[in-house]
Amino acid sequence: CYRMPCWLWSDAPVAYALLELEKLENDFGKKAEYEKLAMDIGEVLLNSQVKEKEDELFGALLSRYRYYGKAIRSFHRLLGPNDTAYSVKWALLPLYEKTKDERYLEASRIALDWIEKTIYRLDFIPSHYYYEDKIWEDKAFVDTGFCVEGFEQYQRIAGDRNYTDTMDYLMRRFMKQFKLETGYFGQNYFPGKGVDDRLFTRGHAWVLEGLLSCCRAIGGEYYKKETESLCRKLVQVQKEDGSWNYLLGYGVPDKRIMDGSGICEKATAILAYLFLEYHRLYHDKEIYHSALAALEWCERCMVLEPTPGFGGIPAASLSSGITGLPFLKV
Repeated sequence: CYRMPCWLWSDAPVAYALLELEKLENDFGKKAEYEKLAMDIGEVLLNSQVKEKEDELFGALLSRYRYYGKAIRSFHRLLGPNDTAYSVKWALLPLYEKTKDERYLEASRIALDWIEKTIYRLDFIPSHYYYEDKIWEDKAFVDTGFCVEGFEQYQRIAGDRNYTDTMDYLMRRFMKQFKLETGYFGQNYFPGKGVDDRLFTRGHAWVLEGLLSCCRAIGGEYYKKETESLCRKLVQVQKEDGSWNYLLGYGVPDKRIMDGSGICEKATAILAYLFLEYHRLYHDKEIYHSALAALEWCERCMVLEPTPGFGGIPAASLSSGITGLPFLKV
């Protein structure tokens, strides 16, 4: 945390995990270490928030640095409503719940204020704002499906604001823009053109993450039905060993494309988690057994030798994480 990290939003669930480990740990020394590491991540996030009230991005959290290696600019700072909501849910609010430090709560409030303002001002939610160029990306990525979850977490922990109307508006608009006639979700949305038909497996997990937030915060048959439908579709394309491929196909699942795109360890891990959450809410044995198969695959594949990859799940796919180096095992 003392170096400039590249992907700040991906540190957010690390803070949550450390706080959960602290609850389970009996060794006081380790408890203190876990809490301090979580708070260090929180400090990085707090320090990366746009604090100038006159700035149109006031309240936004820095998502990541994108490095280009060009002479004109060594990097771009990227910010997005989805990544800001993610950091609020997984880091700032859990840290407030643990420490009662009002800085985390205030940072969450102004972050959500910015997201809410952006939601209603724009016709869709771009994934990125390029801070140095002062311009929004002219498209949206399927990960905007989890943008609602920061609002849900705030309602649960702070409870002094009601965001259900905003969540409902945002999620229903997302569904109209990204959902294909086949019931799957395209990867990229282009204003004036609509959504493409590239079925990015992990993107479906991000949709499911948003839908589950709405199930918990809003309830009702619409969100339950949509969530169940997506879970069933994902169960149908799960591999026999419990994992999922990087791509599902185009428009509809295609085994040739699935097999050719490689294994996605990220999709497998997050779908295991989300399926277990669906089962917790709705007691569905089929989804539960699918989750256990995915979890068992993750456990079988985890690196336990004392190497730099300790604790990780190696896999090779068309993207190989986000390296841009196809089928490099990472």
